[in-house]
Amino acid sequence: MIYSDYILNLNGGDSLDLDKWILEDTSKLNLSSILAQLNIHEVDYCKSSNNLGIRLKTKSGVELGFSYDLDEVVYDRNQLQL
Repeated sequence: MIYSDYILNLNGGDSLDLDKWILEDTSKLNLSSILAQLNIHEVDYCKSSNNLGIRLKTKSGVELGFSYDLDEVVYDRNQLQL
């Protein structure tokens, strides 16, 4: 699992080659954009939510978490950031 909180440039270094196709454009790391990309590329996923946020888990086991910002109210859940 890779945690990318507060990391602006994901880099696997010399030992890990990362294919960041869905994560490359940081301006589109919100729930609606990620869902659109997963659907366009026909990536199977499950979506679950609780009082902390929304989680997407792909069939291959990749998990993407969208947490609610406790400092501000988000009225449109599609704008939640990755």
